[in-house]
Amino acid sequence: MLYRYKGYKSITFVQLLESILTNNNRSIKKFNNICNSIIVLDEVQAIPHKYWLLIKRVFREIADQFNCYFIFVTATMPLIFNEEKGEIKELATDKVEYFMICDRIELDLSNYREEIDLDIFKKIIEADLKTEYPEKSFLFILNTIKSSIEIYNFIKHDLEYKNVIYLSKNLVTKELTKRIEKIKNADEPLIVVSTQLVEAGVDIDFDRVYRDFAPLDSINQSCGRCNVW
Repeated sequence: MLYRYKGYKSITFVQLLESILTNNNRSIKKFNNICNSIIVLDEVQAIPHKYWLLIKRVFREIADQFNCYFIFVTATMPLIFNEEKGEIKELATDKVEYFMICDRIELDLSNYREEIDLDIFKKIIEADLKTEYPEKSFLFILNTIKSSIEIYNFIKHDLEYKNVIYLSKNLVTKELTKRIEKIKNADEPLIVVSTQLVEAGVDIDFDRVYRDFAPLDSINQSCGRCNVW
């Protein structure tokens, strides 16, 4: 099937939804641009669960009435549409085979069985860094900026590791980009402490990834950072 279009435009989820679900004159003027479009939505797992039913009904109506196609791009497809009921079509026809080929990650959930505090986590980190896996690269993903800074300071100052990099949204964009590029181009194993920002849209890889308590989709996204062959 051949799709013809005059060009493309990159917009955010918010801009797209505000062009559809709004009574604001300025936003609704963009509504006509949606007709006859192919709309590619990257990282759709980021859409909050409470909006899934709304998204399902609105996108289905737009596709039917305005001759639109929606393409979802994600490593962890949310259950907005039901593939078994024919509500959505998988473009990767042999996805099970692809996933088996890429079955290279061992997910250890043993530390999720009981609650541990940061002091216990620090002992685990120290043992793994110094004894268990001294030659590996590490990524630690924490849920809050406060806890991530505490773990970063522990590794950097208490354990006295020099090859430690910190990432979070409290950094200005220029500095964040600079640090990500440094990680990508590193020629030695690094230790990175971060918040959830690395789960999607950040192409960096490590030997070992440690994830704070989180929903399964976030854990799966974190697994995408454990990708060193």
